Amino acid sequence: MRTALLVMVIIVCALSVSAGAVQPTGFQNAYIESARDPDPLVRQESAKGMGEAGDKAFVVVLSGMAVGDADEGVRVAAIGALSAIGERSALAVYVKALSDDSEKVRRSAAEALSGRWDENSQKVLIQTLKNDKSSKVRQSAAEALSIPGIMERPNAHHWDGTDDAEAALIQALKLDESFEVRATVAEILGKFRSGKSFQPLMDAMDDKNASVRAAAAESLGMFVRPQAVDRLLDVLSFERDETVIVSALKSLKYTQDSRLAKPVIQTLKSGSSKVRWHAIDVLEYLKLEESVEPLKKISEDRYESDGLKAKAHEALQHMGAE
Repeated sequence: MRTALLVMVIIVCALSVSAGAVQPTGFQNAYIESARDPDPLVRQESAKGMGEAGDKAFVVVLSGMAVGDADEGVRVAAIGALSAIGERSALAVYVKALSDDSEKVRRSAAEALSGRWDENSQKVLIQTLKNDKSSKVRQSAAEALSIPGIMERPNAHHWDGTDDAEAALIQALKLDESFEVRATVAEILGKFRSGKSFQPLMDAMDDKNASVRAAAAESLGMFVRPQAVDRLLDVLSFERDETVIVSALKSLKYTQDSRLAKPVIQTLKSGSSKVRWHAIDVLEYLKLEESVEPLKKISEDRYESDGLKAKAHEALQHMGAE
């Protein structure tokens, strides 16, 4: 009964604030009081309510909850609330939370630092990416590092930390034991479009895990380089995993390389339905004359699936061949 009553107070206060009916001191006190409640569910709701209210007056209370509450759910909710409020002074809280015993809390802290980190908190994120025992936390740290910080460095005009972040991500792509982390990093590095990332992504095409190879293949499409096209064409000839082949086709689509016709048409003949659909998509975009006949065969094949027949017919129309 007490829990339900306090949750109701929080909800009523939040609605009243949005309607402008309650004075700030009143609703602040209600949230702060419920933040001390012995029931962790009430404290969680209190933290969420403070985040939704968006009042910076709650930052001190939420900071204490984020690093000091005994319940991990409350700590997670408090970090989320601080992130929603967006107060820069909370960076130190997120950094401290990155050493929390709870994986969920550490993940929340890494996510809260995304695009907000400064030079000091970036260093902690990089250490988290290198050393955290949880692959999920390392993934969150990688994703946080993928969005540049925009803080000022003392005695310098500007610093966004991109070089340091990219170096840490490249190391993770090479060394992390988790394929989920390596795949996440391979996807991220394509967005950097940096010469430093090119060779590590080429090397990742030999990763033993298909998810990593697929992510690397898609990222290589961001680089307009002959070596990348060569490696992606190799995928069409030698790769067995369809997710990697599909990623290669997506990347090759925009290269406009004259060598594409034969290997893509061959993939159209021998691949799975998903691979063939993407091969048709490439041929439609390239509008190559030699692809008209294979596409007509698919569109007219009575034994072919309706989806592929429709896709081939649509491609022929866009190519002006029907």
